[in-house]
Amino acid sequence: GIPSVGMSPFACGWSTQRRDLASANASQIIESLHAGFVPVLHGDAVLDESLDCTILSGDVIIRHLAQLLTPKYVVFLTDVHGVYDRPPTDPNAVLLKEIG
Repeated sequence: GIPSVGMSPFACGWSTQRRDLASANASQIIESLHAGFVPVLHGDAVLDESLDCTILSGDVIIRHLAQLLTPKYVVFLTDVHGVYDRPPTDPNAVLLKEIG
């Protein structure tokens, strides 16, 4: 298997200000990479300086980390078969064959 470690943005000290990323301490992520682990990240509830608590999206997390770490690959895991033109729970959702 692949040596991996789950990491919560809340436990890593990430926070938001009005749902925008305010604090993003990547030190634990960087340490896990240096130790040979693949960090497994996810969106989660975090403290928000204005709203008390909000959801920090996994998309926002990876956008920040990609700018910081410039990874060769990023893998998203989900419970749907791909990218849809609208929420996949919508009965009219269409699976996109190509994103252009």
